[in-house]
Amino acid sequence: MQRSFEKWAEQATNNMWFPVDVEETAEQYTFVADVPGLGKNDIKVQVNKDRELSISGERQQRSSSSSAASTSSSSSAEVDVEGSEGSNTAQKIQRKRQERRFGTFKRTWNLPEDADVSQIKATVDQGVLSLTIDRVQPAEPEVTNIPIS
Repeated sequence: MQRSFEKWAEQATNNMWFPVDVEETAEQYTFVADVPGLGKNDIKVQVNKDRELSISGERQQRSSSSSAASTSSSSSAEVDVEGSEGSNTAQKIQRKRQERRFGTFKRTWNLPEDADVSQIKATVDQGVLSLTIDRVQPAEPEVTNIPIS
């Protein structure tokens, strides 16, 4: 059975959306995702028994202003930031705009029957996650002759 990527079921549950390109050749499937600022320890790639491929993780804000991380890009927020190293003072920063997103993310795709889920290769380099999934010939269904008595 041949399934195009347009018909693959996809689910996204996240605070932080990330773009993914999905490509298909005669030999393999390739997923390429932009995950800027994330390394291999920040990302989790999983396949469950139902052949659902999930890419998930978390992008954490680097300053102590994580309480404002979920504010929308159009709102302003006051944020307490710790002073420089060795200083006990705190500074108030009024954030006028926040376009970068922080938090958890997860996207899931149902893989076709010819995807070899036992041999998925994943790499991350300079904020780009690449997954390669080889294609295999689906096994022919076994036919059992039933004797008629």
